[in-house]
Amino acid sequence: MSIATLPPLVEGMWISVREALSAQVRKMTDGDYNLLFIVYEGEGKNSIYAQGSFSEDSEYIIEIESNAFLEEKLSEREIQILRILGWQQPSSSNPNFWRKCPASWSHDLVALTIIQALTRIGRLHPDSWFSFGSDPFGIQISKSGAFWVSSDGRGLLCLRGSNPTVAGPIK
Repeated sequence: MSIATLPPLVEGMWISVREALSAQVRKMTDGDYNLLFIVYEGEGKNSIYAQGSFSEDSEYIIEIESNAFLEEKLSEREIQILRILGWQQPSSSNPNFWRKCPASWSHDLVALTIIQALTRIGRLHPDSWFSFGSDPFGIQISKSGAFWVSSDGRGLLCLRGSNPTVAGPIK
C-alpha cells in the first residue's frame, strides 16, 4: 500500500540521478574513487561534466567544468548563478568552478548540490543524456535498471518509466 506519491520534481525528477551520484560520493570517502558525471548535448557530444574527490582534509571537493574546457561557454548569467549557489571561480590552482563541502554533509546533499547547480544553469534537463563514467562502478550504475540506456550503451536518460519524453524506442 502506497502512503505517498513523490511529486515529479523534488529535484525529484532526479531521484535516480541523485541516488547514483550519492553512491559515488559514498565511494569517494573511501579515498580510492573520484566522482565523474558527464552530461551530453546529444550524439555523444560532451556538454558539461562534474567531478569530485574527497580531500586529505576530510572535505568533498566538487567541480563543474569551466569555460576553459567547454565548447558551449557558460554565460555571465550562468556564472553568476553558480556564484550565488556558493561555487568558487576557477583559479590557477583549480581551472574549474569548485566548491568544498564538509564531511558532515550527507552523501545525498553533496549529490543534490551538483544536480542543483547543473539544473539551475540549464545544462541538465529531463531530456539530457548522461554518464557516470567508464570505470567499473560507473558501469555498474549504468546497468542498475534505473535509467533508460541508449542503443549504443554509452548514454543514460533520466528516470526509467516516468520520463517526460515521448514513449518509444531509444535510438
